Amino acid sequence: MEKITRELLKVSGIYCIENKINHKSYIGSSKNLYQRLLKHFALLRHNRHENAHLQNAWNKYGESSFEWSIIETCDTSILTEREQYCIDLFGAEYNITKKVERNILSKESRIKQGETRRRLHEEGKLKWNFNPVPIYVYNLDGNLLFVNPKGLKDTASKLGIAPSSICRVLNGKYQQCKGYRFSYKLEELSPLVINSVKQNTKYENYKHCRVVE
Repeated sequence: MEKITRELLKVSGIYCIENKINHKSYIGSSKNLYQRLLKHFALLRHNRHENAHLQNAWNKYGESSFEWSIIETCDTSILTEREQYCIDLFGAEYNITKKVERNILSKESRIKQGETRRRLHEEGKLKWNFNPVPIYVYNLDGNLLFVNPKGLKDTASKLGIAPSSICRVLNGKYQQCKGYRFSYKLEELSPLVINSVKQNTKYENYKHCRVVE
């Protein structure tokens, strides 16, 4: 089994813990992704995680039903902004609140705040506003097909590909997805030869990845 070393993950960025059964997710950010992911899984394994939604799902479906991924790495100065963007984009069903706040709140306050925001959102009184990051779409030969200024979610909808799969290409976990290659910027790509476009092509060093101490 391939391992991702702590050195590779000692960076700041946005991460996702996803339930492979129902595709619900928890999204968070950290200045040290390695340490943060270790803490999450340690608490979940000991049934002590402060997020009751995530802990209950972990207890119900089991550890093998969850996988983690790095949505993006970014500078610590924009962690809050990027975390909010990803929560708005993917939904983050296991997050107690949908508003990223760095001030320390009690557990009861966080739950109450989250319930209020969810209610207002369902009633159409609260909208999530964010500026999408343009997505550059290439074919397997490395030719630019188009640029979508509307961002990840709209690109996924147009191509019929899950946003999480496109994210894995953008972050270097996958080489391609359904015959497409993606980037956050205009770049020159070498031709990519694969056996079939029916399956996503992973980079070998990311196969069966897990966080290790």
